[in-house]
Parts: sequence; C-alpha cells; structure tokens
Amino acid sequence: MSHSTIADHSHQMSPAIADEIAAGFDRRAFPVKLCYLDVGADIHSEYAASQGYEQATGDGRAIAGFLSSIAGSEGWQSYGLVELGPGDGRLTAAILRGLRTRPDFYFCAEYSDRLREMVAQRVAAADIGIPDIRTVFGDIEAETGFDALPAPPQGIRPLGLFLGSTIGNVQDPQATLKNIFRGCPRVADWVVTCSVRDPSLSADELTRPYRTDVFAQGVVQPLRSAGVPSSVYSVDISFDGEQSAILAHAVFKETVVVPFGGREWVFDAGDRIRCFISRRFRPDEFETICVAAGAVPLRSEISEDGGVLRVHMCTHNSLQGEQA
Repeated sequence: MSHSTIADHSHQMSPAIADEIAAGFDRRAFPVKLCYLDVGADIHSEYAASQGYEQATGDGRAIAGFLSSIAGSEGWQSYGLVELGPGDGRLTAAILRGLRTRPDFYFCAEYSDRLREMVAQRVAAADIGIPDIRTVFGDIEAETGFDALPAPPQGIRPLGLFLGSTIGNVQDPQATLKNIFRGCPRVADWVVTCSVRDPSLSADELTRPYRTDVFAQGVVQPLRSAGVPSSVYSVDISFDGEQSAILAHAVFKETVVVPFGGREWVFDAGDRIRCFISRRFRPDEFETICVAAGAVPLRSEISEDGGVLRVHMCTHNSLQGEQA
C-alpha cells in the first residue's frame, strides 16, 4: 500500500513544544494554543482582521464599561491589569481605549512569542499612557504556567483579565481556571468572559465565520510545524451539539507516516485529528465552572455585539494566597 512519509521536524522547536505536539498526535487532538506558533499567529491575526472578530471593538467597549463600573463602585483609587492569554492584543487595545481611568500597569502572559510581540505593539499603540507594560511567557493550561509573571507593585490593586473566547478553547476549562487562580495568588479580583450559544442559530450559521481559507491555513499550524504537508489532508469545520462546540479537524486523504521526536505515527485515509475547539456555554453553566474552580461570582452581565453573545463575570479568587 502506498503512503506518504515525511521528515522528523521535532529538532526545529523547543523540547516543550515538541512534547505538546507529540501528546496531540497521541490524543488525536492538539491544544488550540499550538495554532498560534510561528506563522500561525500572523495567519490568525489576518483572519481576525478580515472577518472573524469584527466585534472586537464593540466587545472592548462593553468590557471597558464593565471594568470601569466595577472600579467606580468599589472606589478604587489606583489599579493595574494582569491579563492571561490576550491573543494578538486587538481586544485588549479596544478595552484600554474605553477605560475611564488609566491603569498603572499592564502585565500579560501569553504562550506564543509572536502574539506577545503583537500585544506589546497594540497596547503601546493604544497610547493611553500606561507607565509599566510587560509581556511574558505563560501557559494557562499548566499548573506552573505563570512563573515568569511579574508580581504586581505594592499599593496598586491588581485586576485579572481572562477574556474573549479563550476559556472555550482549552482542553479542560475548570482545570485551566483553577491554574489561573492558584498561579496568580496576589490577584484577588478577576473579570472572565465566555461566548454564549445563541439557540436561534443553526449549526451552519455558527460555523460559517470559520469556513474561510485563512482560518483553515492557520488552524493546522501544529501539523505544519511537524512537517506534515497540506496536500495530504483537508480541513473539516463542524458543530458538535453534545459539546456545544465548533470544531476543526484535519482529515487525512491518504496513509501518512509521521516520524516525530523519535516516535512514529501512522494515519490512514479518513483518520481525523482535532486542531481547534471553541465551546459555547450557557451563563449558568459558565458560573458553575467558575465556582468549581475556586471563584466567588460578584456580578455579571451579558453583552451582544457583532452577533456574538458574551458573559462578563467579575469574580473573587477564593484561592488567593494558595500556591499551585
């Protein structure tokens, strides 16, 4: 039987990333964070600019209003922002421009080197005069993923941000939130958001924004990094009603042997490997996940912009002071 064989590309990346890709081959499911490696970050940013995230400015205004109302009602005199997984910084910049009071610092932790560069550029371009801006490596899915995050300055209240649809992209939402609360023990207050499924939308309507060539190119970055040529697979976008999630799979067209990190995987024609997941939560379901992870919900609201519903929830970190 004929098949395609490729070269081992594991030596072209860090051992940690190579291990993540190998684990993805084992599970037949890659963590979404791998989509943003190298050129993948630029492809996803292009997708966001073209059609995937037209709502970023509107979301930013809504979240900025939510943050400002919290700061006002709590009487905060000074505060700073600690953001985890900000992506390319498009939403962050929109939030910063909409804030009524300038934060004294902005620290963020992001997995992708390229995304950290984008965030720093966009936060600086927002030009609201934040005196201390720092971007560091962070992995929201690892228990010790925030070791590089600077400690908030004494006397300035830190407010944590975990925004967009990121909580719907991770392997285990509850475990990820627990990592965040334990990994940032000095951050007591958090604003977390999720995407809400609109029951009036069909599966086709939910997946339509993802059915683009740009998204299909970006979502397979783990395979590209592993040296698997795009000619041997296609990209299938679907909606899984049981998980209430938008999925993207690479579907192999022929038998492919993938050597990687001293091991070898064989994929036959028709075999699938998941490259992307974006869950949609019910508001009560999202609150349950937050509580189970150690949050104490304080207030929440639902906003709509660009046809996307989101829950914005302010929580208190009940694990404050605990170490991972």
